[in-house]
Amino acid sequence: MEFFKGLARSNYGIIVLRGHSALRQPYNSTVDFFTSEPFNIQRHVQEISEELVVEAVLNYTGTEKHYFAITPKFVEKLEGNFPKSIVIAMECWSLKEGLKQMAEAFIKREAKAYVGWSDWVDISHVDNETTKLIRRLLVENKTLEQAVNEASPDPFFFSKQGYYPESAGNLRLSDLVKEKEATDSSLPAAILSYCYNIALAVVDSSHKKLKDLKWTTNQTDLLASSAA
Repeated sequence: MEFFKGLARSNYGIIVLRGHSALRQPYNSTVDFFTSEPFNIQRHVQEISEELVVEAVLNYTGTEKHYFAITPKFVEKLEGNFPKSIVIAMECWSLKEGLKQMAEAFIKREAKAYVGWSDWVDISHVDNETTKLIRRLLVENKTLEQAVNEASPDPFFFSKQGYYPESAGNLRLSDLVKEKEATDSSLPAAILSYCYNIALAVVDSSHKKLKDLKWTTNQTDLLASSAA
């Protein structure tokens, strides 16, 4: 939970959110993102009362497990912003038609674009497609629209990758690098967290090893941080 609270203060260029999601009941009214913190009604009382966090139930094995999940309101209340950032959400329903509150919340906090999935998505498929997406953006310097359109639909659930807002389709990381350098030229090179000097925040709330999402470009290593 604490990692999520500080996420907007870390000056990341690309943020990859890798975890589970939950459709809010009743009526599947919105999509919330799991943290790895077990739910306890006596913790985060203020955040619960303001619907910044909610209880989410995981039931893949037949045994229910209850965790805190962050809501779009949580993102809107974060300290700091995501200027010139691209958020890649790997969760199921992370960009479900009619339930784009989470995407809108990140854009309100100055993110340039948000990438997500339209429905259920298999974890192996989303891992592979996210790795390919980042490579297309970083190494091949394709536009966001080109990079996302090349993603393969999930073979089991037929979920598709998409981006928000539509106006972000022409974004290239090389252009964002130039903007970043122009506005942050006084910062040390180590702090400039874009493209060839990028800090890639991998928020993994499902506890799977991150090695499959790491590689080295010919310019720099990608920095991966996991969340508790």
